[in-house]
Amino acid sequence: MRCGRFGRRAAVSVALAAMAVMCVFNFVLTPYFECILDGDSCDEHVSFMAGVYARSVSVTCLVAVAVAWLEHRGAVATYLERKELHDAYKTPATADAVDGRPRYVGHATFGAAVFYTSMALIVPINAFRLYRFVSDDRPVAVIVYFSLMYSQNLYACLYETHFVRLFYALYTRFADLNSEMEAIGEWIVDGRVAREEPPTGRHGAGWIPCDGDDDGRPSHLYCSAATGQPLVDAVERLRFRHRLIREAVDALKPAFALPIGLSLCNLCVMALFDVYYHLKNSVDQPAGDLATMYIFLWLGQYTFRFFVVTMTVDATVKQAS
Repeated sequence: MRCGRFGRRAAVSVALAAMAVMCVFNFVLTPYFECILDGDSCDEHVSFMAGVYARSVSVTCLVAVAVAWLEHRGAVATYLERKELHDAYKTPATADAVDGRPRYVGHATFGAAVFYTSMALIVPINAFRLYRFVSDDRPVAVIVYFSLMYSQNLYACLYETHFVRLFYALYTRFADLNSEMEAIGEWIVDGRVAREEPPTGRHGAGWIPCDGDDDGRPSHLYCSAATGQPLVDAVERLRFRHRLIREAVDALKPAFALPIGLSLCNLCVMALFDVYYHLKNSVDQPAGDLATMYIFLWLGQYTFRFFVVTMTVDATVKQAS
């Protein structure tokens, strides 16, 4: 077991080191590659702006690699600890939704949908463009340059997908907690039961008087019909679970805040440059079907990635507040 774990860590470390080397290589040699793309007229025609696109990708990927190397293992370990502790505190009276299943069972499906959609938007178009470079007998340096840049962009996308998958699991738990709190809150006003009849929670958790006498007694004297748990204990348990999920959110910040922020900025940079070069080339000659396909697929990729990250974070923050 230890050998297998050590082997996985070693493989991950080697992969991260290789990706870091690729980022540095592309960042340093971007002017050289841009010279080749510009017809070998290096010093006169290649400006600083010509390499902003590739260097933006390299910096974003390098920061993600460095943060993953330093922070990811500890951050995710704390995240999993808090999440598993939260799940352990779920009681039979509040664990099931209306259909008898936890609300967060769909997070694996959500993660898979995001992953496969991202791969469908990135891999085919990039592979096709590299194929065109080869078939058009472009210089090997150009093929290497774009291969490394596409690999770095793919790594940044995978890091975003990993973040979204982890964060969505917290979103569903916040939504579950809020639904349970709302179900209890509907029956309590100023610490007393709001109706004369013994309330039944919308998750199948009926609350009955602990001593069997329903004579308008304070809410803390009510117990779960399913487990016998006092209502006040159920509320405290919900508060504790809410705190655990907030701590899980905080645990992810060191490993994802900076890389994801840079990645969102990089998506905007790539979109601006792709639109600029598409319009610039269209002035020189009418854009063909291939160029139009490129620009729409690239913009679709950037839009999808930006939307998924921002909406997942926004929805989670709203549920947490």
